[in-house]
Amino acid sequence: ASATVTIGAGQSLITFVTSGPPRPCKVLAVTGLTLLSARSAIVKNGCSVGRVRRVYSRTTKAGRVISQYPRRGTTLSHGAPVDVVVSRGPR
Repeated sequence: ASATVTIGAGQSLITFVTSGPPRPCKVLAVTGLTLLSARSAIVKNGCSVGRVRRVYSRTTKAGRVISQYPRRGTTLSHGAPVDVVVSRGPR
């Protein structure tokens, strides 16, 4: 929906545009992605990046997401945090 408001003698025009209620946070699978890609995917889907923990891993390349919480497929309120664990690589 949009509304147009004219101020003064018609010399200034201000348009307000609303997009309705915020869309919910839909958690995608971000495991295996780089932290940068994971952050982008999380925010793009109406969520926010929560706690980022870094741990050593022999099986996952450094900088890649090992796990996430909540799990993929979870629907939360807009802006809800998604926590991720990122690999530091092997010790």
